[in-house]
Amino acid sequence: MSTPPPGWSPDPNQPGQPGVPGQPGQPGVPGQPGVPGQYPGQPGQYPGQPGPPGQFGPPGGPGQPPPPGYAAPYGHPGYPGGYQPPPSDPLVVTDFGGWFQRVFDVFRRDFVQLALIWALPTVVLAVFSALINNAMPTPEESARFGSGLATSSDPGAAALAFYGDLLARALPTFLVFMVVWYLVYAAAQAISVHLVVRGADGRPSSALESARLAAPRIPSAIGWTVVAAVVTTVGLFLCFLPGAYLSVVIFGSLYGVVVVERAGMGRCFQLIKGRFWATTGRIAIAILLVMVYSFVLGIVSTVLTFVSPVVAGLVNGLLSLPLLVFYSAVFVVTYAELRRHENAEVTTATLAAELDR
Repeated sequence: MSTPPPGWSPDPNQPGQPGVPGQPGQPGVPGQPGVPGQYPGQPGQYPGQPGPPGQFGPPGGPGQPPPPGYAAPYGHPGYPGGYQPPPSDPLVVTDFGGWFQRVFDVFRRDFVQLALIWALPTVVLAVFSALINNAMPTPEESARFGSGLATSSDPGAAALAFYGDLLARALPTFLVFMVVWYLVYAAAQAISVHLVVRGADGRPSSALESARLAAPRIPSAIGWTVVAAVVTTVGLFLCFLPGAYLSVVIFGSLYGVVVVERAGMGRCFQLIKGRFWATTGRIAIAILLVMVYSFVLGIVSTVLTFVSPVVAGLVNGLLSLPLLVFYSAVFVVTYAELRRHENAEVTTATLAAELDR
C-alpha cells in the first residue's frame, strides 16, 4: 500500500473525501494521475483512453492504409480480408461498377482541363480529316471514273490508274499525320495522367502546370507509344487475336506505368496477370460507347460533306475532343484498378506519392 505524503491527514468532518493519493482505484492529487491498471477491461489506462500504441488495431485510423511492413501483433486481429480502399477513393476501385463510375467522375471533374490538354491533338486530327476529305475524289470525279471504267478496253488498268492517283494524293498527308499524331497523342496522355492523379488526390492543377510537371516523362511516353503501336500493328496483321491481346495488355496501363512508375512496356504484362478478361471487358464497354458516339458523329460529317468536305473534316475533328478526353479517363482509372488488384494497399494517395517522387 502507498504511504501518504508528509503533512497529509484526512478530515473526518468532510464526507466524500478522496482516499490516499496514489492508492489503487483512487484518484491522485489534483492534476496528477492515480495508479493505472485498476479499471476492468482497460489495459493500463482510464476508461475512454486508448491502450498502448500498436496493440489493439492497425495504426493509421479508419479508412487509412497500414504503414509499410505493418503486421498485427500476436493475438490481435489485423485487417480482416486484407486492406480495402475507402469507398470514396476517387480512382482506386475493385469492381466494374466502381470502374464505370470513376471513369465518368474523372470525365466530369476534369473535362475542362483535359479538353485543353487534348486541344492540340484535336486540331491535328481536324486538319488531317480536312486534308484527307479534300484528297478524296469528288462526286464528279467518281462519276467520270465509273463511266470511263464502263467504256474502257482495259478496266483493270483504268482502276489501277485511278486508285494509284488517289494513293499518291493521300499517302504523304497520312504519313505526316502519323508522325505528328504520335508525338502529340503520347504527350497528351502523359500530361493527362499527371492532371487526373493529382486532381483525384485533392491537388487540382491546370493543363499548363500539368504539362510542366509531366515534361520529363513525355519523351519516354512517345518512345513507348511508337514501340507499342508497332508491336500491336504487327500482331493485328499477322493474326487478329494476338494484336487484340497486345492492345489490351499494353494500352490498358501503358501511360500509368510510364508516367507514375517510370517503368517500361514489360511492366504492363505484370499488371495484367489474372485481370486480362476483366480488363478486356472494361475496354470493350468503352469501345462500344465510343462506337455509338462515332456513329452519330459520322452521320453529322456525312451531311456536312455535301456542304463542304473541308468543313466536314474540321467539324469531325473538333467533335472528337470528348472521345479523346473519355479515353484518357478510361486509361487512368483502368491503370489504378490494376494497381489495386496487384497490391491491396494501393490508393490514390499512393499513386500521387509515386508521381511526385
